[in-house]
Amino acid sequence: MEYRYYPSIARLIKEVHGGSVGKLHMFSIREHRFPFLDKVGNWNRFTVNTGDTLVEKACHFFDLMRHVVQSNPVSIFATGNQDVNHLEESYSPDSVVLKPGHKKVSKEGSLLSDILDNAYVVVNFENGVRALLDLCMFAEASKHQEELAAVGSKGKVEAFAPSHGQKENSQGSFIRIGRRTEWVSRADAPDPKTMNPIEEIQTEIEAKLMEAGDHGGATYYEQRDFTNVVENKDSTSIHQGVGIEDGVYAVLMGVAAHRSIDGNRVVLMSEVFDELKAAKERLQNNSKKQKI
Repeated sequence: MEYRYYPSIARLIKEVHGGSVGKLHMFSIREHRFPFLDKVGNWNRFTVNTGDTLVEKACHFFDLMRHVVQSNPVSIFATGNQDVNHLEESYSPDSVVLKPGHKKVSKEGSLLSDILDNAYVVVNFENGVRALLDLCMFAEASKHQEELAAVGSKGKVEAFAPSHGQKENSQGSFIRIGRRTEWVSRADAPDPKTMNPIEEIQTEIEAKLMEAGDHGGATYYEQRDFTNVVENKDSTSIHQGVGIEDGVYAVLMGVAAHRSIDGNRVVLMSEVFDELKAAKERLQNNSKKQKI
C-alpha cells in the first residue's frame, strides 16, 4: 500500500478528503513505466505465479482508489493485452520458478511469457464515483511515472511522481490545485482572466530517502507507520488503519479486472467475493474432515 505514502500523493489525499475539490466524482491514475525487471527464476513472467499484472503489480493502485474515494467498488470493466513486452523471450522449464498450470508453450517446448503489459480499468464505486487506471509497461520514456487526478464539483487536484531512478527532487514530486470560478454567461467559455490561478506546490522529499530508494520515501514512511502500530505507538499519519480488508479488496479488484478482460464483460465485485466465500468454506470443511 506504499503509494498512499508517496509525498505528492499523500498531499492529494489530504486535499481531496479536506474538501478542496468539493464532492469527488472522478479519480484517475496513470502509471507509464518500464517493463518488468528480471527476477530470480523469472517468476514474474507467468500468470500462474502472480495472478497477472493487475493483481501482482497494480493492486496498490486499486487500494489507492478505495482510499481516495472512501467507498467500495461495485463493478469493474477492463481492457488490456500483452502487446510489446517479453514476446521474444522463451524459457526452458528447468530455468524458471513455475507453478502448475502454465499453458503458453512454443512448438519446441519452451515456456513463453503471458503477462499483460497494458490496460485500462474502469471502476464504479458504491458512492457513485468512477475511477480509472491507465497502465502501460512500455512507457519509460515519460517525465512522470505516475500522474493522478481527482476531479470534483469545486475543482481538481493532480499529483505527479518522478520516474524511477531519479534521485533529485527538483520538479519531480508536486501537486496542482485548480479551483473552479463561477461565470455569468454560459454562452461562452470562462474568461481565463477571471479564473482562479492554478496553484502548483512542490512536495519535498528528504534527500537521503530519495537516495535510498525509488518511491520517494514512501516505503520508509509505510514501514515507520507499521512499526508504530505494532509497537502501539501513536501515529499522526493520515494513512494509519491499513488492514486485511484493504489487502483483500486490492487483490480481488485485480482479479475482477483480469476476468473482465478475459470475458470482455463487466464484472460485479459480488461475483468474486462470493467465490472467495465459497473457497473459504471449502477450506474450513476440509480442515474439519482432516481433524476427524
